[in-house]
Amino acid sequence: MAGGIDNFTKLMLHMNGTDTSTVFTDDSASAHSVTANGNAQIDTAQSVFGGASGLFDGTGDYLSIPDNADFDVGGGDWCVDFRVRFNTVPTGAEIAFFYNQYLSSSRAMELSFNASILTTVFSFRSTSVFVMFPKVS
Repeated sequence: MAGGIDNFTKLMLHMNGTDTSTVFTDDSASAHSVTANGNAQIDTAQSVFGGASGLFDGTGDYLSIPDNADFDVGGGDWCVDFRVRFNTVPTGAEIAFFYNQYLSSSRAMELSFNASILTTVFSFRSTSVFVMFPKVS
């Protein structure tokens, strides 16, 4: 296991690189193609590891990756791990999406920060099931 990446890792974005670069490299064995959208870019002003991080200004910035069987959750165990630092924490009814996979209105999954309840929320929708963690009343 080199650098903490094992054969179970399906996407690894260290977000390292040259300041203002729009190249985001998947360091997993899958080497998925990653496209920067909006003003998404590498930034060297803030980092935890490796001297750089991803910079998203909150106005239409995101990374897109073509759909792949690697991202099918299935019935086994799985994990999403990431760090985030807001310049300004969303307020009111704002929602900051960290991950969103939308196949249809009955098949979707997302991980987001919901400012109205100040909580990170995971939701999963499948044909007749909708699950949200933590449960929000």
